[in-house]
Amino acid sequence: MRLLTGRRAEMFVRKLEQRGATDLGRVEKQVRRIVDDVRKNGDSALRRYAEKWDGLKSKQSLRVSQSEMEKAWASVSEEFKQALNVAAACALCNLPDVTCPEAVILCPPPC
Repeated sequence: MRLLTGRRAEMFVRKLEQRGATDLGRVEKQVRRIVDDVRKNGDSALRRYAEKWDGLKSKQSLRVSQSEMEKAWASVSEEFKQALNVAAACALCNLPDVTCPEAVILCPPPC
């Protein structure tokens, strides 16, 4: 699996952020097909896509180890960590029956 860390990971995320809404329309059909495939075929679909795009080997686990996650987390900036924490809090607060702290009130409503 291809791992991006540190500055490379941040630059990749920034590039993704800057693609804009116009690019979304161009890829929406393909993304919908992939999501439907993963919903229907589960891990076997995930494995196919990970082998195709991330270089996952045929016997390699889909699971990311705790040490890999810790290494990735340590490699990104505090600003990036804060953005991920806010995104996670917003996602949780958009679930039914979840009460969120006032700090998360600024999250946009779900799509």
